[in-house]
Order: sequence, then structure tokens, then C-alpha cells
Amino acid sequence: MKDIVRAKNLTCFKEVSEVIGEAGAVIELCKVLANTEVDTSTVLDCAFVWSVTPQGQHFWDCIDDGVLPESYRNAMPTNKDKNHYADMLCNYIQTISQAGGDVDMFIDNMDTMTVKEMLVSLAPSGVRFTYNK
Repeated sequence: MKDIVRAKNLTCFKEVSEVIGEAGAVIELCKVLANTEVDTSTVLDCAFVWSVTPQGQHFWDCIDDGVLPESYRNAMPTNKDKNHYADMLCNYIQTISQAGGDVDMFIDNMDTMTVKEMLVSLAPSGVRFTYNK
């Protein structure tokens, strides 16, 4: 079984979270973890190839320069609920990947899917999630 790498454990997490917040960093780095190789012990500009990520080169150039990417200018995560949601989403993506599910389909649609729709989309692969406060 492949070791689970948590976005918050990446060396580059702090760099990313300083620009887009912790919730945003978890979401964006989980997308990267699900789609490409990541060096977990290095800074952002050496951690992964930016151009092959779902976000693309320009997104990571902005983050590296300390500039808020366009996609975050009107959608900054701002509260604890969104931080919790980001953690859950990261777990979903990692579980889908481990179960051999279609992570790309899930990521492509997550901006327009409700949480219920996300859970329904995971059901055919046998993935189940519970939430405990």
C-alpha cells in the first residue's frame, strides 16, 4: 500500500498557504498530489513540475511570487468550516486515488458539485465517508 502524503505535511505547504490560505493550500496541493510526483521535502519551486499540474504553470508562478492567483481573487476561503471542508476534500481525493477511481473526473467537476453530489459520485467505487465533530 502506498503511503498517504498529507498536503499539510509538504515542506512547500507554508509557502502556498501564506498566499491562498490554509484551506486553499490543502485543496490545491491535494490536486497536485493526486496527479503528479511531488518531492515532499523541498520548497515550492523544486517540489513538482508546475506545468503538468491541473492548475498549470501560471498559477504556481503567482503563488511563488506571493501574488494571489486570478482564480482566488473572488473565492478566498475564510472560515473554519472551509478549512474542515478542505481537509475532507483532500481525504476524498486520496481515497479515490487509492481505490483506483477517476480522480480527474472528480477534480474537474468539484467546482460545480454539491457535497451530496460528490458523495454520490464516490459511491460506485465503494468509498464511504463519515464526519465526526
